[in-house]
Amino acid sequence: LDCEAMQRDLALLAAFVRGGGASKLYPDIFAWVNAQCGGFDPYEQLLVGDVFYVNGDYEKAISFYGRALKGLDPNEQAHLTATLNEGACLISLGRYSEAIDAFLKVVDHPFPGAEDFKSIATINLAAAQVSAEFLSDAASTIRQLSTDNLSEYWRGIHYSNGLIVHQKLGDYAGSDSVWQHHLRPIPFEFWPTAIHTRILSEI
Repeated sequence: LDCEAMQRDLALLAAFVRGGGASKLYPDIFAWVNAQCGGFDPYEQLLVGDVFYVNGDYEKAISFYGRALKGLDPNEQAHLTATLNEGACLISLGRYSEAIDAFLKVVDHPFPGAEDFKSIATINLAAAQVSAEFLSDAASTIRQLSTDNLSEYWRGIHYSNGLIVHQKLGDYAGSDSVWQHHLRPIPFEFWPTAIHTRILSEI
């Protein structure tokens, strides 16, 4: 086993799968090579975490993200990416309090280059707070976010969070306003697939 070549190839495959490419290779091959070759570097750990995340193995993804975070500089984008993705896995596992803590680490990060990450983390933080039924906290988080530089995809998630919070708090006039003025003008194809059923039921 040429570990250097294998690690390089696996990192390329990880990036391909993370970018939406399909592979028949079961992700556990990454864990096996990690053990056989004495470990990946932190950037490879991040990529491998993403492969497990894409394949829905959130516990293993979290373990690789944790290893990556130990070796990455807290001020670099890779560290912020690993933290965000770890939080997303925690939401998928229903571990909302841990997810909230992960997203807050990004939202409160002092690094100037973290601004784009902070917007995404704030949207995900609100989603975690909604899922945990921390509705007042979610409403406060939603109010803090500027949507000026958000893509339609992220605006869709942001306003969906807002609509759901209004509904759950019984503020139907507020939810109708969010729908009419913010969510409805966004083309349906930009709404994340995962929220289609939920958002339509809330409407």
